[in-house]
Amino acid sequence: MWFAWTILGLAQIWTGRYLVHLWKWRLFFHSVLGGLSGFLTLAAAIIILTWNPLSWHFYWDHVHNVAGIVCAVLGLLLVLGGIFALTMRRLVNNDWKTRQMLMMTKGHKIFGYFMVIVVQVAVVSGINRYQTIQPVQNYAMKQGLICGNVFFWGLAIALGEFLLWKRKRTFVEWKTV
Repeated sequence: MWFAWTILGLAQIWTGRYLVHLWKWRLFFHSVLGGLSGFLTLAAAIIILTWNPLSWHFYWDHVHNVAGIVCAVLGLLLVLGGIFALTMRRLVNNDWKTRQMLMMTKGHKIFGYFMVIVVQVAVVSGINRYQTIQPVQNYAMKQGLICGNVFFWGLAIALGEFLLWKRKRTFVEWKTV
């Protein structure tokens, strides 16, 4: 789930925010990455549920379990919201409903940013839990993994913001005659 929620989540931000100049492919990449993220989340949830084939239930004994369940459900809702927004944009006749489309797109965008940030709680608590159940406690490894995850996430956002700033700075306006 780390791959689906961190790598693919950041890739979706990149395709939605930083690849605006590739407008023909931006939505396609964003949709494919969103579908893949939803598929991986659903597959991981099913694998976790069938880990013990006789008992299909969740354990609420750790922050990681609660955060993982909440993020999995909200992540799937985000994917379904993206499918709904894409369907509304492409297939439904929305003449004179620009405001409605913009609000729906903005809602999906805000919910996506919210999820990318909240998912880090599940990721960091998962790193903490994995290191806690190991026979030998390695606190340096736990701190390194947590800091590495946060650093990777921050670096990806900072690089995207830098490239966006650079592109906007070198943008040349059309001259009207």
